[in-house]
Amino acid sequence: RPNATLGPILHLSGDSDGQSWCIVFFGIRTDGVLITTFWTGSGLVLTGPNVTMSPAWTHLTQTWSETNGIRFYVNGTLVASEPLVRVYSSSGRSNFITLANSLTGRNLCYSGGLGLVTSPTLKCDIDDFRVYSRELSAAEIETIMGS
Repeated sequence: RPNATLGPILHLSGDSDGQSWCIVFFGIRTDGVLITTFWTGSGLVLTGPNVTMSPAWTHLTQTWSETNGIRFYVNGTLVASEPLVRVYSSSGRSNFITLANSLTGRNLCYSGGLGLVTSPTLKCDIDDFRVYSRELSAAEIETIMGS
């Protein structure tokens, strides 16, 4: 549940301080649009709808597979996809996930159109954060969202 209109929701980095390679994986742009980003050697941004600043929860999911590419779901509905992304590029080292904060790497990261994030934290509530080692189906996403 966002209480502000700008910032990273999920920051992914190669170092725990955010200074290594990093990407703002999920975020909210200054115009209120939800984004998810993906790195394929260059940044790729998928945009979703405007997020509502209210007590309502918003469920975000990004999936990837060699078959389907990247898919971005908001509240269980597929809002954007890029089926041609067949390769997932990783750093080959541990990844650090930070929720609602981009750490000190915020001005160095690919931010997916967020620009230089001047506020290091997003004011929001986050519940039921999960990472899976496989692509979820649309039915699985809807079941998780409804639970």
